[in-house]
Amino acid sequence: MLLIDAQPYVGHHCESTSLVNLLRQREIDLSEPLVFGLGSGLSFTYWRTKQMPAPFLGGRIKPDRLTANITASLGLRLTVRETSSDKWAREQLLQELDSGTVVGLKLDRHHLDYSTDEYRFAAHYVACVGYEDDRFALVETRPLGLGNGPRWQDSSARREPPRTEPPSSTPRNWCMNSWRRSTA
Repeated sequence: MLLIDAQPYVGHHCESTSLVNLLRQREIDLSEPLVFGLGSGLSFTYWRTKQMPAPFLGGRIKPDRLTANITASLGLRLTVRETSSDKWAREQLLQELDSGTVVGLKLDRHHLDYSTDEYRFAAHYVACVGYEDDRFALVETRPLGLGNGPRWQDSSARREPPRTEPPSSTPRNWCMNSWRRSTA
């Protein structure tokens, strides 16, 4: 069992919660509201399709933009790996965790064994802080009813056959490096 020694931050929004946890590992202690502000997170989205029972209203920028903006604002390097291969994603995740790095994951919330969502949402962010066999310790947000510790997720939970239509977002693993860009 590997569990990275960290005090996880459980916030209110998935992408900013993940960012707070990744930044803290690099000894950058920012509040979730500050991460949201420095990442220029405020926006407005109205999205309606025939497949949706009700329109989606959002007050944040598009997925991945908050992460890109905050790393640019702070002069940090962000390592991003995207794949549709479960095997490759797992190998890369284990490699990062074994090196002691907290990893941000972007995934489909529908596949989480603790999610009660019946709809697909392929732009959900969590911070992965450890693993044991086929289970991973994820830091989640308060809206999913979690406390102050990591939530364990079975890697084979709620798997479905591949879909014929493309996903709304590519699964991604990402981690922050402590290296800062030169200002010269």
